[in-house]
Amino acid sequence: MVVLAGYAALPVGEPGIQRASMHARKGDRMRINLSLELPAEPEAVAERLRDPQIMRAIARPLLDFRSIEPGGFPERWEGGPHRVTLMLGSVLPIGTQVIDLDWPETGREDVHLQRDDGRGLGGLLRIQHRMAVAPGPQGTSFRDRLDVHGPLAAVLWLPLWAVWQWRGRRFEKLAWHW
Repeated sequence: MVVLAGYAALPVGEPGIQRASMHARKGDRMRINLSLELPAEPEAVAERLRDPQIMRAIARPLLDFRSIEPGGFPERWEGGPHRVTLMLGSVLPIGTQVIDLDWPETGREDVHLQRDDGRGLGGLLRIQHRMAVAPGPQGTSFRDRLDVHGPLAAVLWLPLWAVWQWRGRRFEKLAWHW
């Protein structure tokens, strides 16, 4: 087992969702965890996480992201802040946020961690989103953790948990083609 960013990142198991949990730590903070075994090589999964179009494909059709930066989304995430409008479906804007990505060293070549320390531009939410990728028994062990801080965290708890279930299913479906 490898420990990354304060949580056990890579226990192994059967393909599919192993654990999808959520809990509120206080009224203004909540966490959602998702653990998957994906049928793709870890390097392929880690590379796909750097593709803004994969981020959009994972969230659709429930949510979508529209870049509000000059020039739109980059071909590949290289780190740093990027402003987006979050859309319900593809039609209703529900807020703006900053995606602020980096890829910290893990101490192992075969383990990848992507970190997003973004925030809502209205000042009501701050997120810490971590995705860990490592070799697994059927390809890749994938861990996805979202911490949300702010006065809207309790209200968003259940809707975000549902979105995370959707994300898990989309990751499983798309990973067959990676």
